[in-house]
Amino acid sequence: MKELKKLMYLFIVVLAALTMSCTKEGPAGADGEDGENGMDGSNGTAGCVQCHVNNENLVLKGAMWEHSGHAEGTSWARGTSSSCAQCHSSQGFQEYVLTGAVESAPTMPLPANCYTCHQIHETYTSEDWTLRNHTGVDFIQGGLNYEANNANANTCITCHQSRPVDTIDPSSSDLYTITSYRFGPHHGPQGNMIAGAGMSGAVELGSNTYVNSTHATSSDCITCHMAKGDFEIGGHTNHVSTGEWGDDKVVNSAGCVACHEDMTSDALMTDYVESARNSNMVLLEELHDKLFELKYIDASGYVLGNDGVNRASSSNPLTVSHEIAGAIYNYKFVEEDLSMMIHNPKYARMLVNESLAVLQ
Repeated sequence: MKELKKLMYLFIVVLAALTMSCTKEGPAGADGEDGENGMDGSNGTAGCVQCHVNNENLVLKGAMWEHSGHAEGTSWARGTSSSCAQCHSSQGFQEYVLTGAVESAPTMPLPANCYTCHQIHETYTSEDWTLRNHTGVDFIQGGLNYEANNANANTCITCHQSRPVDTIDPSSSDLYTITSYRFGPHHGPQGNMIAGAGMSGAVELGSNTYVNSTHATSSDCITCHMAKGDFEIGGHTNHVSTGEWGDDKVVNSAGCVACHEDMTSDALMTDYVESARNSNMVLLEELHDKLFELKYIDASGYVLGNDGVNRASSSNPLTVSHEIAGAIYNYKFVEEDLSMMIHNPKYARMLVNESLAVLQ
């Protein structure tokens, strides 16, 4: 038995030795040739660096924007209403430009920011700076399609336009009924004012031919409101001036010199604008005072009802001719434009003068 175990052990040792001998590697062969190199992959930051370059340009634009009326104002807080969200929230504006409607208002509306006006992070190229709406705008009031001289301004006009009111027809012999003391174009009809004659939705009273100024025909929002300026004026602040009217007011002449060649300094332009503004204020105040005298509006400009004391409402409407309704609308239109007729001087003055003529 012991002999058999010795033979089996010897057999296993020999078998292991033979196996190791069979698997032993021979000498290395000659080196083979390198294969063809594959194509390099794209740089992961190639798109990013088109905008996020090694400077502080984006930081500067953001800092200027923080001083704009869009960022400092509180109108975006009204963006929780689906009827207001298209202009009073960033999310609603983007949806409105994309689809033409706002299906549901955001529960957390955001103020206007980079994503509101620009197509940020959609192509990851410099095309992301493209403004969201650079095609024509269908005015809510009047339904006419208008395209700014510089298509970039259409993004502004999408919101800066009149809200609708029932058609006012100066030739009508019917009476016109106003049931809201806030009757008028709302707070931002600047786009309509720039569009001007035949396009504004304002009521062109009288028989004279209405004309536009060169501000409406040769410039646009971008020309003046985003002209190169310092930290408080121009660029992404959207301000054409800084300070209050008086000693500390400064108008940015950079947006004006293309047409006003003689206005070679901010000081000259400030004096020029203040003079025009004061003259226009006198004219607009004359229209306000006449409407107030006739008890169509109160001292604050709100429409009064037929009792001439309380503000207009469904239970206390103001019933007047279409011409007088037009004069009231025109007053609110010029006032709410907020430029004191600077946006379209010739057209605005005609609206006021013809409205005064109706009230005499």
